[in-house]
Amino acid sequence: MWWRSSGNDARIRLKADSKMAPRRTTLDWTLEGISLAILVSIFVNLAAHWSELPDRVPRHFGALGRPNAWGGKNGSWVLPVVAVGLYLLLPAASRYQRLINLPVRVDRDLPEVRKLLLTMAICMKAIIMLMFAYISWAGINTALGRAQGLGPMFLPLFLAATFAPVIFFTRKLQRYRV
Repeated sequence: MWWRSSGNDARIRLKADSKMAPRRTTLDWTLEGISLAILVSIFVNLAAHWSELPDRVPRHFGALGRPNAWGGKNGSWVLPVVAVGLYLLLPAASRYQRLINLPVRVDRDLPEVRKLLLTMAICMKAIIMLMFAYISWAGINTALGRAQGLGPMFLPLFLAATFAPVIFFTRKLQRYRV
C-alpha cells in the first residue's frame, strides 16, 4: 500500500542530489517571483496600516470567516512571521522531494517525476502565500471596521485552491506509477 514504506523507502536520503535536480522553467521562476512579491506585500500592508490599527485586532477566524478571537495588535505580526517560515521551509519539499507524501507510488528518480514534484511544490507555495496575504489583509480591514472577516466563501475557496494543484499533479503523476 502507498502509506507503507519498504526497506529502501524507509532510508530516505536527505542529501540533495544536484545532478538530479530538475531545471526550473519560466513558470517556476514566475511563481517564485509572485510568491516573494506576495510575502513582501504582507509586511508592507501591515506596516502601512500599523499606526491606524486599533489595540484589539482579530487573531482567529471561524469556519464562516467571521472573527471569533481577538488579541493585541502586536499579534498581527504572527501571520507574516509564519508566512516567512513557510516561504523558507517549502523549498525543502522541492529540494528533498522524497519528503513529499503522495497517494500514488511513483519512481521519484525519473526526471519527469522530479520536474512535476518541483512545479507542484512551487505552485503550492504561491497559493499558500496568496492565502496568507488575503488573511492578513482581511484581518487588518476587519480591525479597521472596513470588513466583517474573511467572508463565508474563504474556507471553500481555500480548500479548493489547496487541493486543485494536488489533484492536478497527482493525476499527471499517475503515468509514472510503479
